[in-house]
Amino acid sequence: MDFTYTDEQQAVRDMVRAFARNEIAPIADECDRSESFSYDTWRRLAELGVINMNFPQDCGGSEAGMLAMCLAVEEVCYHDSSYGPVFTAQQTCCRHILRYANEPQRSQWIEEYVLPISRGVAFGATALTEPNSSSSDAASMSTFARRDGDEWVINGNKMYSTAAGLEGAKFVIVWAIVDKQTRKSGLFLVPHGTPGFTVGSKLHKMGMRAADTRELFFTDCRIPAAHILNGGAAGQASPFKSDTQYHSKLFLASNAIGLQRYCLDQAIDFAKQRKTWGVPLSERQLIQGWIAEMVADIQISTLLRDRAAVLYEAGTLSAADSAILKYVSAENAVKASHYASEIFGGMGYMDGVGVSRRYRDAKGLTIIQGGSTLFKWIIAQETLREAG
Repeated sequence: MDFTYTDEQQAVRDMVRAFARNEIAPIADECDRSESFSYDTWRRLAELGVINMNFPQDCGGSEAGMLAMCLAVEEVCYHDSSYGPVFTAQQTCCRHILRYANEPQRSQWIEEYVLPISRGVAFGATALTEPNSSSSDAASMSTFARRDGDEWVINGNKMYSTAAGLEGAKFVIVWAIVDKQTRKSGLFLVPHGTPGFTVGSKLHKMGMRAADTRELFFTDCRIPAAHILNGGAAGQASPFKSDTQYHSKLFLASNAIGLQRYCLDQAIDFAKQRKTWGVPLSERQLIQGWIAEMVADIQISTLLRDRAAVLYEAGTLSAADSAILKYVSAENAVKASHYASEIFGGMGYMDGVGVSRRYRDAKGLTIIQGGSTLFKWIIAQETLREAG
């Protein structure tokens, strides 16, 4: 495997790095404090062709490839991790349409939903987790879709849906049980404005506060029968073994890598300047050990991410590979933020200091799309299964 980025991939990285430094970094702290999403910044990212750059051209992309998309997300999230969940939500809901929609659905929904998302003027969301059922145990969810003539009737509610409350939100992809005995499930596209579909109040989070998070309610919500995405999703027991979910781990890992790099850079700069007993912290062996661990962890996370991106493009990314990527990169982000805050000391505990925000953001990376314990379990299960 060639570990160097192509000229095109490096150009994407340089372009987004410059944009994020000039446009995202100056407003990130205020967006965090006010829990507000910058629509102007998102639209400018769309103008640069970043939002869905890995998608086909007829879907608003440039076919830049998954790795280029990951590099773009990494550079954005170096300055603000809140963009990571929004990127993931847009990619995932669009990917569900591209992967599972039949031809009539695809023709209509690309024009109506995917292209506006690629242009940065619309948003989609996904809905899996429930108040009394974690996304880790999707088969136990209670949201139920019942066929009634030419319609599906959905009842239930979902938690922690990203981007459903943003201005311009147009639809949500809902995971629901379709057979209570077999626990088979299906994916449904529910447009905003559908009677019986209500977006709840904004949920206030510990970190990644600029990413809009909501509870969703479905009460006798009727949608056309044609709004089930039945290209293979119905009856799938676990969304964590769906190829439409594997790619989301690539974006989460890219978010984690951006966060780790920021913590390392800040830790090095501070350690060189801060002195104890007349000696810079950077000359203390313990501090050097922490820095060495951060460097190694970034290398590990990056290599896992880049390898996973290549496997994804080839259609061979496995459940175990995806789980390893998510688990390792998220835990490494927590470690990096911890070491950086330790090096900063009391200053690292203050609001408005970058490593303090990253400390809060990093914890979310171990929870979003399933906790670390879930992915350790998946890794073990897949390993034991292969061992026979």
